[in-house]
Amino acid sequence: MPVFIFSLPRSGSTLLQRLLASHNQVSTASETWLLLPLLYSLRTQGIYTEYWQKTSVLALNDFMERLPNGKADYQEAMRQLALQLYTKASDDGASYFLDKTPRYHLISDEVCELFPDAKLIFLWRNPLSVIASIMQSFADGKWNLYYYNIDLFTGLENIIHTYENYRSSSLSVHFEALIKSPEEELKRINEYLELEDHSHMDLSSSQLSGKMGDPTGTKLYSQVSAEPLGKWKEVICNRLRRRWCRKYLERIGRDRWLAIGYDMDDMIAELNAVPMSSRFLVSDVVRITYGTLLPFLSPRSLKEKAALLPDFNKIYPSY
Repeated sequence: MPVFIFSLPRSGSTLLQRLLASHNQVSTASETWLLLPLLYSLRTQGIYTEYWQKTSVLALNDFMERLPNGKADYQEAMRQLALQLYTKASDDGASYFLDKTPRYHLISDEVCELFPDAKLIFLWRNPLSVIASIMQSFADGKWNLYYYNIDLFTGLENIIHTYENYRSSSLSVHFEALIKSPEEELKRINEYLELEDHSHMDLSSSQLSGKMGDPTGTKLYSQVSAEPLGKWKEVICNRLRRRWCRKYLERIGRDRWLAIGYDMDDMIAELNAVPMSSRFLVSDVVRITYGTLLPFLSPRSLKEKAALLPDFNKIYPSY
């Protein structure tokens, strides 16, 4: 049976994954990304291809009309494919395959619909810590949030919506509680997954293979540590970053934060109490300006097409 962890990047999902993977009844891979192309096969937006995605979806819809149960048959085929691959990737005797792919937040509703019997774990972390960790882990403290707007906005809204729809059949875990009281939190997870004793679980026995996953935490910490809790204050260090964070908290909204266990007023008060400096300020202005233009530049696709310039006839429009 699959277990899914839904979270934003830098929310502690790799830590939770490693803890769970140390149990002999849980198998996993660093990150699979398996369901994203499968479920995006029916989306006309958010995917750009040489074969023209919108035409592909039109053709698939025509094809599904010939199936006895229409779209339901297509979804069942996707489900069986994923289950077969999860089974092949699992160790002997495992009861669960844990699929931890942060950008499943883009398809969280569809994943839950596709696997109605799956176990669902929603992992939350203080958004100020998430923001700071994204900058620190992927850009050495420099501003890079324009690459992660899809996570911070659309992704968060999606998983909150999914959590509210599946609250009764899922488990909510907070990163802060996990690292402050790991035994207590693991006991709750134990009960939810109906696993045997977890008292032997530790990080040293569950080193994940593969290129995906947390590039920093697995190297810095060999055991559960509360050290990351206050680190965000070192990164959100100037007034521009503080203003952006305050606007972000307000845009998501007080009700949504409360729904997942965080008080917006408390977070803003804590944010306002952090001493400010001019560190990174000039760099932030330049990078924020670049980030504003980035959606219209599509540098990655332009780079790929530029590499084909010697053979101009191989450069195609993407739809």
